[in-house]
Amino acid sequence: MTGAQDITLVAGSEAAYELKVDINSATWQEIALIPGVGQKRAQAIVAYREKNGPFRSAEDLTRVSGVGRETAADIARYARLREASD
Repeated sequence: MTGAQDITLVAGSEAAYELKVDINSATWQEIALIPGVGQKRAQAIVAYREKNGPFRSAEDLTRVSGVGRETAADIARYARLREASD
């Protein structure tokens, strides 16, 4: 990981803490750690973000090649979406 990254800790019922990946600032390597994402999909997410700007909702993830509604919903369980100015 390069530089400082925001990490949000959310108390969850399944574990003491749940880490959320900020899709709008994370590297593809960090996004690839989300269950079910993998390297190619994570790289596609970052490439889309770099070309089109930040994601505002999980629905925006469906615009990435290889990410359907179900996958976007799965990613959203582990992701945090915020604009760079937050």
